[in-house]
Amino acid sequence: MYHVQRYGFAEFCRDRYEHGLEYARSRLAEHPESNRWLLLLAAPLLAVLLFLRIARASWRERPAIFLAASPLTLLLLGWWAIGEAVGYWRGPARALEAGMGARAA
Repeated sequence: MYHVQRYGFAEFCRDRYEHGLEYARSRLAEHPESNRWLLLLAAPLLAVLLFLRIARASWRERPAIFLAASPLTLLLLGWWAIGEAVGYWRGPARALEAGMGARAA
């Protein structure tokens, strides 16, 4: 995967957090019957599962590059998971429920 946008490190971490937050809040708005507390508890597990999935795919191709990128990958997945957990904690965005989109919240 290649990413062509230019980010500073802190900006990219914040971006991962915000995407995780918006994902959770959108998911709750679209599926109000979801158990948000269970999803909140599962959010950190998702980061681990995604890392293992990335590991499985990347290790075969280029193990040295995977190992070098692992700390950063874990950090970014962690920021996503924190954002997602916070999104489940806060609940669905009112703007999403009104059909206005995630950025308007």
